[in-house]
Amino acid sequence: METSYLYPLLQALLLYLSIYASSKGGMNELTKNLACEWAKDKIRVNSVAPWIIRTPLVDNLENDSTFLEIA
Repeated sequence: METSYLYPLLQALLLYLSIYASSKGGMNELTKNLACEWAKDKIRVNSVAPWIIRTPLVDNLENDSTFLEIA
């Protein structure tokens, strides 16, 4: 398998992965903290964190077999 083109792709993925991971972690912690704060009022807190949302930017990755193997 030719891997020379993967390096820029992996750099881009790692950049976006770190942004995704930090924002998902922030949402998870916010959800936990709100649940603790509002538990005394019997209010439940939930969050939904989907992995990928279909956008024109993602359409190119979805058709790339190399990306699908990595992901």
